[in-house]
Amino acid sequence: MNLLRFGLIGGALLFCGDALAQDVLLVHASPGYFPDVQAKIQGTGMFATVDMFDATAGTPSLPTLQAYDAILIASDSGFQDNVLLGDNAADFADDGGGVVVCTFAFHSPGQPLTLEGRIKLDGYLPYAGSGQSGLANGGIQAVIPGHAILDGVATFDNGTAGFINTVTLEQGAVQVALYDDGVTEFIATQETNGTRVAGLNFYPPSSDARNDFWGAATDGALIMANALDWAGNPCPLGDADSDGVCDFDDVCPGFDDTLDLDLDGVPDDCDLCPLDPLDDWDGDGFCDTDDICQGGDDTIDADGDGTPDGCDLCPLDDPDDADGDGECDSGDQCPGFPDMIDGDGDGMADGCDPCPLDFPDDTDRDGVCDADDQCPDGDDVLDGDGDTIPDGCDPCPLDILNDSDSDGFCDSDDICAGFDDAIDTDVDGVPDGCDVCPDDAFDDSDGDGVCDSDDACEGFDDRLDVDGDLNPDDCDPCPLDVLDDEDGDGICDTYDLCPGFNDDADGDSDGVPNACDPCPFDNPDDTDLDSICDTDDICDGDDTVDSDADTVPDDCDICPLDANDDSDGDGVCDTDDLCDGFLDADDSDGDAMPDGCDPCPFDNPDDNDGDGICNSDDDTPDGDGTDKDGAGCSCSAIGVAPSWLPLLILALAFRRRER
Repeated sequence: MNLLRFGLIGGALLFCGDALAQDVLLVHASPGYFPDVQAKIQGTGMFATVDMFDATAGTPSLPTLQAYDAILIASDSGFQDNVLLGDNAADFADDGGGVVVCTFAFHSPGQPLTLEGRIKLDGYLPYAGSGQSGLANGGIQAVIPGHAILDGVATFDNGTAGFINTVTLEQGAVQVALYDDGVTEFIATQETNGTRVAGLNFYPPSSDARNDFWGAATDGALIMANALDWAGNPCPLGDADSDGVCDFDDVCPGFDDTLDLDLDGVPDDCDLCPLDPLDDWDGDGFCDTDDICQGGDDTIDADGDGTPDGCDLCPLDDPDDADGDGECDSGDQCPGFPDMIDGDGDGMADGCDPCPLDFPDDTDRDGVCDADDQCPDGDDVLDGDGDTIPDGCDPCPLDILNDSDSDGFCDSDDICAGFDDAIDTDVDGVPDGCDVCPDDAFDDSDGDGVCDSDDACEGFDDRLDVDGDLNPDDCDPCPLDVLDDEDGDGICDTYDLCPGFNDDADGDSDGVPNACDPCPFDNPDDTDLDSICDTDDICDGDDTVDSDADTVPDDCDICPLDANDDSDGDGVCDTDDLCDGFLDADDSDGDAMPDGCDPCPFDNPDDNDGDGICNSDDDTPDGDGTDKDGAGCSCSAIGVAPSWLPLLILALAFRRRER
């Protein structure tokens, strides 16, 4: 919500007090009369905007109300929702908006024209209403004459109707004005938790709306405008120093009234003694917290020591009793020390006695009191090495630490500082504590940085160890191999032909040790390059090629395509055999068909007439009825051969062929 707003009315920039002009809303349940109220409030020129809302037809929401700085609520008929209106008005007040409530909104509880809801239940209203009454032509009597709601108000006439509510002042409310009967409530305010609500016990329309309403010639409009301005603007005259206290209530103008450290009711910036509730109770011009001598006059200080005489034990001495011995400085025997302390009883206060514990003081006259004398009968002042031991009593007068390593030798004569010079194990003249090789008379004879007693390779440089096996190279049989000869065959790993095996074992003397030789008994290994060692080679050719899988490599197989080669032993491979199971060379009739598979082994051709009878057995080989043998015997006389005989012969021939 805007607390500082401005607007232009008639071309003029309007201000309300120190705040810019506000926007206000008239929420009414009196549609016929309220244009008069709007005109009257606008006529004061105090507001940028004066709008109306008819609450008989609806209820303004909180966002609607929040567009305004203050609202005025009044009625003479029922609100559409008097509870919701009261709730929203309370929320609006909580948000910083000002609320002014007029007659008849203070009517009896439960009436539709009475403002109900949270604004009433939670104590925001200054008046509690119980009905309607009248006070004809009632005037105004100020209770708080300087109140902002009464600013500029001179007269008021409530009209002949005199409409008011019967009200009583709520707890915590402030009565600003009464009617001129001195009894009837007229104007009151209620401020709760930062909210501002004003109550005006008169009906807002003027005699211009109806002639028996309040007199339009009096200040009713100004009262409503002032009430809206007061409610919507907490500081109508401003808060110039922004301390949250309005200027007319400001205790310390220009400063923050809320800062009052000593709680004396005077803000710190206007309080001469902001830390002192009684300020300067002894009246010496100094605040109590700064007062040096409370109850005495801080301005009186005869010796100028900063301690007022009223609190100064030695008002004539500056300082007073500097040594704190109870004697003012002007009468002090031994300034700076207690006069009453004289430990050796020589009549001189210890603080001024060079030897407060000695009587006499310094027997050997070396400037050192006897009680502190380090070297009695010697001059304590002479200390050539500055070790605080006088030379006359110093066993090592040239050494500040004397014999710092306690070996019986003064530091200036010490061979090995920090160690016992008497301990020299190898008797080389260098004490063990400073001897790099305390057990070796010659220390490191081969100059490799390793003492002889620890030397791994005497006469050579122990630091040279290429393979990192901790065996120096010059004493390492295999200086390039961390494991030397891992397989123990007498050959260093770097040069080992067959790691993990004996290189000397070479049965075929081919230079490849047996364990790494694919053919340890052959030299050369595989002459025919068939990946089979010569000693295991079946065929002087490629053993791996065996087309007929008869375990005889092709290069040595007379019948490389036949697993059984020449199964009938006729000298012809099975794949080339004309007559399986018989000798292909036997061909009696020379017809290229071996006898074992020839149906007519003695005939060439076999059966001229195709009658299934070999020519040599056929009486009529040409099928023309002639008698080839000249016997003159016809077939019919001899008899015709059975019809199944040719078939039998063919079957026998075919079976023989299959074998």
